[in-house]
Amino acid sequence: VGQVCMEINTGRMEPPKHVLKKLNELFVARNDQIEMVRKVFESVPGATYDEFWHRTMDEWMAIDEREPEQFRVVQSVNALLATEFPTQFKIYPFDLAEFTAWAGRRPATDELQAQYLGMITSPRPIES
Repeated sequence: VGQVCMEINTGRMEPPKHVLKKLNELFVARNDQIEMVRKVFESVPGATYDEFWHRTMDEWMAIDEREPEQFRVVQSVNALLATEFPTQFKIYPFDLAEFTAWAGRRPATDELQAQYLGMITSPRPIES
């Protein structure tokens, strides 16, 4: 595998077509996400967006139905938007141990992670 990568990186070998297709799909999805958030911030005064920063692939893959190739794409989008819109786009470190404890026996889905993010970013007082 290492030798094949060297051959591709040096231009002595063409990357497989399916690899190029997947990379292009990832780039298009990345750019679409960035443009969507930019348009929201331009058209909705005071809009904010919160997102988790997964520090490791293990944290990313702990959520059901995640694809490993999306990890760096999402990190790239989040880093760019947090830099471009520092007061509107907020990143919170994802803590897998805390999320797992909070989730209990519920499946680790994107929806559940979004609920957890909402709890972290908008804590509500506990009613007695």
